Amino acid sequence: MSVFPSVRSRTTWILWVTALSIVLGGLLAASLKTQRDLRSRLGVAPGGRGGGFVAYLSEQADTNRELQAEIAKLRKKNSQWEERFASGAGQEKALGTELQDVKVLAGLVPVKGPGIIVTLQDSKEAPKDIGTGLSPETLREIQQAGIVHDSDIRLVIDELFAAGAEAVAVKDQRVVARTAVRCVGPSILVNDVKMASPFVVKAVGNSKEIMSALRTPGGLLDGDFATLGMIKAELANEVVLPPYSGSTLIKYSRIVK
Repeated sequence: MSVFPSVRSRTTWILWVTALSIVLGGLLAASLKTQRDLRSRLGVAPGGRGGGFVAYLSEQADTNRELQAEIAKLRKKNSQWEERFASGAGQEKALGTELQDVKVLAGLVPVKGPGIIVTLQDSKEAPKDIGTGLSPETLREIQQAGIVHDSDIRLVIDELFAAGAEAVAVKDQRVVARTAVRCVGPSILVNDVKMASPFVVKAVGNSKEIMSALRTPGGLLDGDFATLGMIKAELANEVVLPPYSGSTLIKYSRIVK
């Protein structure tokens, strides 16, 4: 997150260089005006007032020396800012690249690349008539066994990131740090957007490595999901993910300096 102070510093440099250039131009103009005034006075001053003019000329000479010293000082400072700005040219490119990477990680921009597509859906083999004589708890567990829950979607998201995915989206909702996945009645909310089965989860990353991780013993493709026919995964040459569309307003968090 150190990117933003650097970008503000660059803006400050530009403002300083502009301001100093304006001041420098004003001082140069004042100096020229003073010289013109001196020439005018030399042309019209009567001989009887020579003593007063000499005093005036001496005063203006002192003023000119002060202006010239100020101009030299401003020129030096202006050169220093220009040198700093020029030496930071390569850094600005690096900062721009870093900023784009941060935007990708924050989910603020659309991305595309090779990846994997995982589809979660309610099992068609979920038991409907399970008889009687079972406890309410057991009955509820059996009835819920073949239904996709919010915890299942969160598990898939976590496994994809753990396998090396760089960006993940559930249907058209980008997964970011603020993403909440929760059940509300018969629906599942992702970023407060209602969804229903099937749930298509897309990930951008090294598709072969991600698929290999999902196929490890006990992994997503080697567990209850696979047994009940609730999960399917396929490689994709290009996956396109949308940007995060929720609120990015920060009210209470402050950067620790």
